[in-house]
Amino acid sequence: MRRRALLLAPVVAVLAACGLDHGTVTAKHDQPAYTTTDFFCQPIGGNPCGWLLPMPRYVPECWSLELRDGDDTGSVCVDQGTYQRVALGQRYGGTQ
Repeated sequence: MRRRALLLAPVVAVLAACGLDHGTVTAKHDQPAYTTTDFFCQPIGGNPCGWLLPMPRYVPECWSLELRDGDDTGSVCVDQGTYQRVALGQRYGGTQ
């Protein structure tokens, strides 16, 4: 269990860094949908990661706005209409 927590800690840190939901739009990106493969350790005998189990994962399209609010930065996926409507330098989210 401790090993799982140590493996998940960097993932949680990355997701938390992307959590900003308001700020000034500094960049816009359209990330097409794609499928990736994650690998999970499966124990064999006494070896905690004796075999890697591949698991495909679908990632939907993301219209991303890069945001800055003071010293905080992050990104948020929005619908296509919002992506097209919001301009660089414009305030997004919070009190617009």
